[in-house]
Amino acid sequence: MAAPPERPALAFDQYLVDLGLAPPSEEVYAHFNFVNRGRHPVSITDIAPSCSCLKPSVKKRDYQPGESGHFFVRVETANELPGQKEFRITVKYNDPEPRETDVTFRVVIPDNQVTVTRALTFWQWGMESTTQDIEVIDRRPRHLTIKSFESTRNIAHVEPGESNIDEAGHWHGRLRVTVPGNLPPGRVDAVIHIVTDDENAVYHRLRVPLMIFGKPKSPIVDKHVQPVGGIEDEPSDR
Repeated sequence: MAAPPERPALAFDQYLVDLGLAPPSEEVYAHFNFVNRGRHPVSITDIAPSCSCLKPSVKKRDYQPGESGHFFVRVETANELPGQKEFRITVKYNDPEPRETDVTFRVVIPDNQVTVTRALTFWQWGMESTTQDIEVIDRRPRHLTIKSFESTRNIAHVEPGESNIDEAGHWHGRLRVTVPGNLPPGRVDAVIHIVTDDENAVYHRLRVPLMIFGKPKSPIVDKHVQPVGGIEDEPSDR
């Protein structure tokens, strides 16, 4: 009789991490612990989240039989609308067979908080510049103000926009981001860093990613454009 196929090597302590209602903070984290229960070394090739808002981080990629490990994912709460969020993370690895395992991260973003535009994408295929707004919304009784801002790449010009208070009493602050036209082919990634006067230092720094695409070299989709996401090395001080 043929031997049954070997079971996947990685076993997780939790396949669902439910944080419930998140406290007011810039970021929340979900940790996933696992162990290699197989007979062969395991090599993690990718940690792919279902949303680009999740940032996976892992300390190492290779694990011997019986060795434990972990990774974590983080989400910036100000880049998410209030309500329950559920994200799927696909862990891809070899043991030595290619394997995939899905784990889930669930969290409730509180209503009474600050939100900011999740990300801006510019498709600069023409000669004219393009402008988009970043919007910061503060739903708290005493709202923050924007003190300063800067872009990590000079290609994006940022200037103050209009602010107002809506009928519900929520404050809306805006920044205008302009990217010039006639850009060379390829993709440029940048981040707009926003510094506020938040008195509790919870939302003192906000971040908005930018993705800027120049005109493709041909009508065919540019093969060098990569999807958002991927895997980061875990910081050594965490």
